[in-house]
Amino acid sequence: GQTPLIYDPMSVISYGYASCTGISILFVYALRTFGIPARIAGTPAWNGVVEHGNHNWVEVYDVSTQSWTFMEPTPGSKITSSVNTEKNNNNKEELRDVDHMEKDPCSRWFCNSNRMDGKTRVYAARFERQHHGDGNDDSTLYYPMAWDITNRNVQGEDRTDYYTSICSLC
Repeated sequence: GQTPLIYDPMSVISYGYASCTGISILFVYALRTFGIPARIAGTPAWNGVVEHGNHNWVEVYDVSTQSWTFMEPTPGSKITSSVNTEKNNNNKEELRDVDHMEKDPCSRWFCNSNRMDGKTRVYAARFERQHHGDGNDDSTLYYPMAWDITNRNVQGEDRTDYYTSICSLC
């Protein structure tokens, strides 16, 4: 199916659903409201092929490690029994559909060697402009938005190496 064009937080709340992009933007805003540094990350094309689809998720800055880590925001699910729990790598029960900072990256559906194969480019949005090459405007890194692919107004950071190094091991 086609991704719903519901991105802004008010629409996500009003409609009660959104694409991964809308959920991610809402989650970033919510985290920032509480003073937690967060940004949207994602790929405009799995395996470098637009027809394979795109995806967005959230990166959160971990002050203890001084680095960005990622989470997969998902709509809440009704917790009614142990059916919604699973054992993590430390043999502790955790909610299956809820992400958190300590969750094994390989448990996220997109973090695997098939998706992060070196051809999948991953970017994160950022506030300040970052240049590569000779610093001309054409060399400015931007966040490619799959729904508006020609728009180069959102500054970005290439996170491909980070995700490939982690997810290719899954």
